[in-house]
Amino acid sequence: MARGEQFNAVVGDLWMSARRWLAWFRQDGANRNAPAWLEAIMQLERKQASHGRPPDYDHDDAEQFVFKLLNERGDFTEFGQVDDWNRQRHVEDALRDYLSNRCGKEPSASTVRRMVTKAVERWRASGPRADEGMAGDAACNSRR
Repeated sequence: MARGEQFNAVVGDLWMSARRWLAWFRQDGANRNAPAWLEAIMQLERKQASHGRPPDYDHDDAEQFVFKLLNERGDFTEFGQVDDWNRQRHVEDALRDYLSNRCGKEPSASTVRRMVTKAVERWRASGPRADEGMAGDAACNSRR
C-alpha cells in the first residue's frame, strides 16, 4: 500500500463531522476546549442553516396581482373612486380572495396588509404602467 493510501485509510476511519468533534470536545466540560477554528465553523453553519420557514404565498405573484388591479382601477386614494375601491382594505380583500382561490387557504389579515402595503408603495414609486402582465401561475407554495 502506498504511503498516501495508508494515510487516507487511517484518516478515513477517524473522520467526524464538525458537529461531532465539537460534541467530543464538550463532553468533559472544562477539561477540553475546542479550537477556535472549530467554534467558528459551527457558528457559520448555524448561521447558514437558520433561514426560517418558507413563505406560504408567492409575494412576487401577489405584487403583480396588486399592480394589475391598480393599473386597471387606479389608485384607491384618488378623488372620485367608486365605493368598492376607495380604501386599502378593498385592495386587501381582492388580494385575499385571489390568494384563497389560488392556494386553497386564506392568508392572515396581517400577511395580506403587509403584501398590499409593500406593493402599493412600489407601484406608486414606479408609476402606473399599462404593460404589467397577469400574475404568474405559482401564487402559493406547494406545501399546504
